[in-house]
Amino acid sequence: MENWGLVTFRLIAVLYNPSETSTNSQGIAASVISHE
Repeated sequence: MENWGLVTFRLIAVLYNPSETSTNSQGIAASVISHE
């Protein structure tokens, strides 16, 4: 994801369903989103 002109990501890393996703996965999503 460290390319100046293009932001790439795995969809599962930024989207989650609060009723089905673990707390750990939610934290990973928050980390990816805040990093970008």
